[in-house]
Amino acid sequence: MKTTGQRIKRLRERKGWTQLELAAALNINNSVLSRIESGQRPVDDELLVRIADLFGTTTDYLVGRAERISESRPVYRSDRSPLFEQGFLERLHQAAFYDGERELSEEEKKIMMESLIDAAASIRRIISRTAGS
Repeated sequence: MKTTGQRIKRLRERKGWTQLELAAALNINNSVLSRIESGQRPVDDELLVRIADLFGTTTDYLVGRAERISESRPVYRSDRSPLFEQGFLERLHQAAFYDGERELSEEEKKIMMESLIDAAASIRRIISRTAGS
């Protein structure tokens, strides 16, 4: 029987995503995802639900209660998003979390992620205002 981590890795690889891309989509550190996939770290419930939603499957499949990958319901399909174009997330990760060759501290990364989320929300508001004009 496959572990939760092995099932997550299988789904990720079927989509052709790197660990970096999936970690960024889940807003977790790549090392956390690596440990989850290798079975060295458990997956908390909230993250398990986010992973199931992202892949359009069920938490039952991820935890081994169902052997087949089943669609839980229609969801936003991230694999069709330009966010997953080859290399985009790697470039974003490099631009956001490195100052030249120096990797930002965990505190600096948290500030950067919150700033990126705020910026995205502001841009969405601008787009919605201009689309309505």
